[in-house]
Amino acid sequence: MIRRLERPSGARLSVDLSRGGAVRDLRLVPEGSREGALAVLDDGSSSEESARWFCGRLLVPFNDRIPRGEYRWQGRFFQLPPNDPDGTDAIHGFLYETPLKALKIQECSRESVLFLEGALEPREGYPFPLFLEVTYTLRDDSLLVDLLVKNTGPETAPVALGWHPYFSLPEADRVDRLALEIPAPCYYQVDRDLIPTGETPSVEGSPRDFRTPRLIGDDEIDLAWPLDGSPRDGSRVVLHGVRHRLELWCDDAFGTVQVFIPPHRRSIALEPVTGPADAFNRPVAGSPGVLPGAFLRGRARVRLRPSTQEQTPAMARS
Repeated sequence: MIRRLERPSGARLSVDLSRGGAVRDLRLVPEGSREGALAVLDDGSSSEESARWFCGRLLVPFNDRIPRGEYRWQGRFFQLPPNDPDGTDAIHGFLYETPLKALKIQECSRESVLFLEGALEPREGYPFPLFLEVTYTLRDDSLLVDLLVKNTGPETAPVALGWHPYFSLPEADRVDRLALEIPAPCYYQVDRDLIPTGETPSVEGSPRDFRTPRLIGDDEIDLAWPLDGSPRDGSRVVLHGVRHRLELWCDDAFGTVQVFIPPHRRSIALEPVTGPADAFNRPVAGSPGVLPGAFLRGRARVRLRPSTQEQTPAMARS
């Protein structure tokens, strides 16, 4: 079931309740623009592609991958069923298999708000019941995603959160022609299976340095960066085009951004997450235990603005 929000400006949001509140369509209007609403979200050219790349899905109770689905928590061993289309890992949790309920839509002059809720029941490899509240707040130029997960069970539960949107800008049919900005002094090093090694090398002098906007070009990226933001102000990851820039603001809970460019290269996944891959086996890196009755909450905002960056020669030629 699809639930939609639409502003008088033409800004629009479509959410798939049957897929755990996944975002299916997002159109925003940059402040001061006369272009009308612009599509910034890539949902895949087909339902098969959308499912393969987890387009727009909320990631609960873990983000990215857990190798072979195996993890240890508080001295116990757990085995999650593999669901990686390309291998034997468990990836991106299982909220996408769970329908959510739309509680209400609240409209006012500045924004439209959609409130969702649902529950994750204990299952194979994850015997921890969770309750979820998801709030989408749509304004003309932005979307705020507010994800809250509460532990309703009797024991501490491992929980990691994320959102898996793929973004593009209307002036470029490939992300090669866009520039990326990530406020991160280091990155999570990974092995050949894309699992963090525990090392966080400096980005200084490396191809992983996006502290100032840098053209993506033909870079192949599937990597996470710990964001260098303050607990109060959060962090902003920016996708720059010639005419527009898309800002992804992440609060302190979403202290990591996972970046992935799929083979078709028409869009880029900028994923706000609570920590890097394999979080259940690396609780220090961003998978805190949630006590019974307590909750974990992450917020991220996508905003579309007119570009203020000078055109690089490569961007100008695009």
